[in-house]
Amino acid sequence: MSGRCVGLFGLRKIGKTSLLLRLVEKFQDAAPGQHRVVPMHLDLQTLSFDRKNLSGLFQVLNAALADATQRAGFPANDRQDPTPFADRFEALLSTRGDAPTPRFLMIVDEYERLLDGRIPQQDGAEFLAWLRGLAQTHADRFSFILAGRNRRLLAPASIGGYDNPLYRFLHEVPLGGLAPDDCRQMVRKIGRRLQLRFQSDALDLVVAESGGHPFLARMLGDLVDQRVPAASRTPADVTRATVESILPAFRTEADEDMRLLLDAATDVDQQASDRLVHLAHGIPWLGGVGRERVDAALVQYGMLHDSLHFRIGALAHWLRENYAAPHRAAHG
Repeated sequence: MSGRCVGLFGLRKIGKTSLLLRLVEKFQDAAPGQHRVVPMHLDLQTLSFDRKNLSGLFQVLNAALADATQRAGFPANDRQDPTPFADRFEALLSTRGDAPTPRFLMIVDEYERLLDGRIPQQDGAEFLAWLRGLAQTHADRFSFILAGRNRRLLAPASIGGYDNPLYRFLHEVPLGGLAPDDCRQMVRKIGRRLQLRFQSDALDLVVAESGGHPFLARMLGDLVDQRVPAASRTPADVTRATVESILPAFRTEADEDMRLLLDAATDVDQQASDRLVHLAHGIPWLGGVGRERVDAALVQYGMLHDSLHFRIGALAHWLRENYAAPHRAAHG
């Protein structure tokens, strides 16, 4: 509401899109007469092949603006207006009237697709420059959120030879997963609907294995649901022993997700996977000058605790199963 622009970063399936869609719903449900925010949600993952350029982005935003203004009860945006969308949108932000001034919030999900070559990189950089220009010129009426796996593509001062318009511009919000108590509450709540009563020590194990990653916690809960016969749910108690008996099946089912977690770590920092393998095997790692940076990133993205112990226990187990212990001799 203060005009700050945000970068929301987190692992795959950590809940970024769900959180953003809930934010959109809350703004859309605001009571008449309250200070209004008009949200526009652009999911770049859904862009059709023929719209993967700057012109295509503006076509999608044109439709999103028409829907958003109509839903919010503001004068409708004419989709057929031949005026270029960028000019028309800036004119809308510049308009002042007697009615309360709405704030437009643009949410861009999967921002990486602007810069990773799936659309022309120059178009992506130009789109980001357009967003920044609007946010600076109309700070009282416009702000935006970029969401993606991490900030790596936005970190350099230049992008493909072009100045990075968002270099050190965003307020970064890392999404590392649910806090332990929130994870327990989620699993307990879902279990209650299924007549499953999770005991405290069983919930502790769910938290330890999933690290509060909501998708992994629900995957483990689904396996419990499959294991406990419906006839015994009056309700049925789920103990730590129940969860322990399911861990082999969980680790098998989560194999591809663990690979994706490791890929995400490497995407954050090239040395991150080596660091995680050393930690999993309990072998000291001499990461050089980059060690603190790597550790901070792994903590920020919910893979390690502040103590540098694994937050996602299933990931530590997977690394030990799939990667040989590094040679101590390699460190002299």
